[in-house]
Amino acid sequence: MSPTKDNFQKSALNKIINYCNYRDRSIKEIKIKLVDLSYSIEIIDSAISQAIKLGIVDNFRFSKSFSRGKNQKNRWGKIKIAYELKNKGLNNKEITFGIESIEEKTYYKVLMKSIEVYKRKSKNFEKNKLITHLINKGYETSLVINTIKKLNF
Repeated sequence: MSPTKDNFQKSALNKIINYCNYRDRSIKEIKIKLVDLSYSIEIIDSAISQAIKLGIVDNFRFSKSFSRGKNQKNRWGKIKIAYELKNKGLNNKEITFGIESIEEKTYYKVLMKSIEVYKRKSKNFEKNKLITHLINKGYETSLVINTIKKLNF
């Protein structure tokens, strides 16, 4: 590798380290960032390979942290999380790993919190609007309907 090429690769790797310092990123997010910074595809691929070997980048770890974070902080359901992970370039195995990392007990608590928040903010509470809201947040239709039935709305 020529000195210039080596410098570009080190520079790209440093950019990856800085970019991943704040939170885990998917490989696709990193590629987009480095393309925006005008690195060549060859340099990008090489730097990403090195980052993977060093454990800086891991789509499985990213999937797990993204899934748990979006569920707990944004109160997203599994369907919306899976859709967003697909957009971030993850494959089905990585997506399933992340989704399955959400504990069922936690998932249900977050769903109940979403219902509570919706009811508190709603001026004219309507059951059908609540159901639509929860489905739009990515919760499974059957789970939403069964939960609403149990709560006797």
